[in-house]
Amino acid sequence: MKTFVTLGMGILAVTLLANLATGAIVFQDTFTGTDGTPFDSSKWAVSTTTGSATIQNDQGKLYIPDTGTSWQEIGVSSKTGANFLTPSSPSEAFSLYSGTLESISGPYSEGSFGVANAVKFAYHIGNYYPWDNPYLTLSVMVGNLGSVGTFVINGTTPHDFTIILTPTSYTITLSDVESGNTLTGPHGLTAGTYNGGGTFNLFAKEDSGWNDSSITLDSLKIEVIPEPATLALLALGGLALLRRRRD
Repeated sequence: MKTFVTLGMGILAVTLLANLATGAIVFQDTFTGTDGTPFDSSKWAVSTTTGSATIQNDQGKLYIPDTGTSWQEIGVSSKTGANFLTPSSPSEAFSLYSGTLESISGPYSEGSFGVANAVKFAYHIGNYYPWDNPYLTLSVMVGNLGSVGTFVINGTTPHDFTIILTPTSYTITLSDVESGNTLTGPHGLTAGTYNGGGTFNLFAKEDSGWNDSSITLDSLKIEVIPEPATLALLALGGLALLRRRRD
């Protein structure tokens, strides 16, 4: 009988871990709406006014038209997120950002999208790799480390991305890449050098003034989940409670 109780406790512990690992979604947007719908002002803040920030074909889209003027910029920032370096509770010690980079268009553009002051993707578009397709090179920068690696992706197809941030490390994964796949390592940030909270920024810049430029997201989710140590403590606490009740 005791063996069965112990086994049951073990199963419950695994179940607890699995359920806790899903965490809590603190920000989510699937960008559903009719073409030309403005970004939801309760979720997003438009940081610049050049060009347009709209929801088109169920994608969050930043668009800069060809006006012949250089250095046009537009960006949006999420209003809610999790600060992974100074969490308000132990359960906020592990943050997960995921979504789909749906498409990039335009022969030339540059800009960035990422988690403010923590992870930044600077992109450059061009028909140069290979010559007959618009490929995109993403230079990934983390905190004060500068560039930690690059991804090369097809600029016309969707790519799922995942950014995992803990108080000490980062892991960045992008699907269907030509080069690069997963980047990971310690970020070296402190609460004093990181002050972006958990906001997600999407920013586009057109500095040639020669062609239309756009960048879109198909979906975005920001989630906070307990770090492994916290998960273990919570599971052990559950086991202790069961044992106490049994006694």
